[in-house]
Amino acid sequence: MAESSFEERGMKHLFSTIFRKTWPMRVGGILLGVGNICLFIVLRALSPGMKQKVFLSGEIGYGPAIIIFLVIILLWYLFVKWNERTGKFSAI
Repeated sequence: MAESSFEERGMKHLFSTIFRKTWPMRVGGILLGVGNICLFIVLRALSPGMKQKVFLSGEIGYGPAIIIFLVIILLWYLFVKWNERTGKFSAI
């Protein structure tokens, strides 16, 4: 009997931990759905030339493509370090 009560308490704790804040999850689900619909509408409205897939290395070569990639990573790193110091884009 003690094992089942321990298991029940564990399951109740797990359930309350996961589903305690249902409102933010519902809002997130709604926003995700609306965003998906908007993306579908925008992609349908684009001209075929704008939907063309581009292989960056095939267009400009491997050297410049790698440099662009490394610059993007460096900019992201600098942004993250700045945000850690200032906390401007933190949820808490």
